[in-house]
Amino acid sequence: MFSETTQKHLGLLFILAGFLYAIGPLFRDLGSNEILRHIDARATYISGVCWLSGQSPYHPETFQQTWNTLMVNEMLQNQIELGRVALPYPPTLGLISIPLSLFSWETAQTLVDLLNVFLLGLIALFTLLLLKDYQRNFLILSFGIGVSLFSQLPYTTAVLVVGQNSLMATTGCLGAIYFARRQQFWIATVFVLLASIKPHLSLLPLLYLFITTKDWRFFGGATVAVGVTSFGILTLGGDLNPLPDILRSVAYYQTNFANSTALLPGFNFILGKLNVAPHIIGLLPVMGILLVIFLAVWGRQREMTDYQHLLLISLTICLTAMFMPLHHYDYTLFFLITSLLVISKGYSVFWLLPGILLIAAPGTVARWINGSFGGAYTDSIVIGSVVGIYLAIVIAGMVGQDLNRRSPKQVLDSNLN
Repeated sequence: MFSETTQKHLGLLFILAGFLYAIGPLFRDLGSNEILRHIDARATYISGVCWLSGQSPYHPETFQQTWNTLMVNEMLQNQIELGRVALPYPPTLGLISIPLSLFSWETAQTLVDLLNVFLLGLIALFTLLLLKDYQRNFLILSFGIGVSLFSQLPYTTAVLVVGQNSLMATTGCLGAIYFARRQQFWIATVFVLLASIKPHLSLLPLLYLFITTKDWRFFGGATVAVGVTSFGILTLGGDLNPLPDILRSVAYYQTNFANSTALLPGFNFILGKLNVAPHIIGLLPVMGILLVIFLAVWGRQREMTDYQHLLLISLTICLTAMFMPLHHYDYTLFFLITSLLVISKGYSVFWLLPGILLIAAPGTVARWINGSFGGAYTDSIVIGSVVGIYLAIVIAGMVGQDLNRRSPKQVLDSNLN
């Protein structure tokens, strides 16, 4: 219907429109929600200030005193309780927070916005690059990317407004996957460092990637890079063993209603509603790790195309949503899967239609399920729980269908035709 040049222009316009829609909240008044702007970026900035001044942000007293000094003019949480909470992120966060702390808090807020907009662009780019060999029609591929940008499911808007670090970890995962598959391990290692900022979000996809790459130099190099970087940043703070403080901080962090284990999406929420013992719920991350190891070893032993490995990585993302302690702002990992779901061909509409509904109107679907128990916060928990399980079933079916074809070459050929 359209020439190749016209299709490319239309596709780029759709991506651009989606991108502008996604970042729109950064440029308008949020009304009563305005007080939430950059609320999660504060911990990042405070940690950088602490490290740059030779102190450890893992010490609650240091973290609290620095926060209360620098955030005194903020409308929300301008003061925090003495000695109860400190930095809940690994020291690799210093790669971002230390440069930010060279500027005033007012300037740093603008830099956080610019950084997250740039990272969202990289997420869209890596998704396009990872899927382009599967879907050669650029207009359809662009539509998939655009839908992810327009969709509420990845919760991109919430991440941009509060200044969360989820876009960093998602960019790290997708960048590591892209460059590792091209045997460019040094570049992939840089993205692993970025992904390590939120290990509960990035651990399972990266674990699958390390096991299936079949080059242990990548795993070794990435481990050394994360270890050396962490050691160097901890040295700046003068404390090489912050673990006791981190554990105390995490324990306090979980006493908050919004952070309690039973109110985290996936099996955390489902088992909590079933009154399963907390120590059983606490084993969920271990179960997720074991499942991904099994999946990766199984995938490593088979002759598989890059597309099939991408499907299995997508499955590890679903397992992350099901087993790891995430929040709704961590759903940025779903960006790749929502695009994949939209551009998929040759699969039953029965399976894909519920996913399209979840992408187009996740809040509405959650309210259907949630009923009178619903509310903005609990709706997001239901969305994460339902989406993780649903997409895991769909992607497992897609993997099974592709593997039933006669050879990896024929699988790839059939996808490109």
